[in-house]
Amino acid sequence: MVDASFSEYDGQLIDVVLAAVMKEQRESSGDFYPGAPGAVTIRFNLDDTGRVSEPQVMGHTLTEPLGQFFLNALQHGAPYGPWPDAVRSGYGAATRPVKMTFRYD
Repeated sequence: MVDASFSEYDGQLIDVVLAAVMKEQRESSGDFYPGAPGAVTIRFNLDDTGRVSEPQVMGHTLTEPLGQFFLNALQHGAPYGPWPDAVRSGYGAATRPVKMTFRYD
């Protein structure tokens, strides 16, 4: 049950994080222009209340400022929704590591 609950939660999390990226892009001062397709991978801890901690860019094929852009978007969009009750009771920890890759085509 935990895996199915996280699967649903993660789908919603991805949608909300992408909305945060789009909002960050709209609010940026025009600095967002990757120039070429690429990706940024970010690792962070997500707690059961939806808070993000210890985010860091693990790697990218874009520029450093664009890596920071995606990191900022992730942080500005938090907190995200709390975990479902089934996940909270079955996961065994209040925080889990998450790795997310943002692809820009």
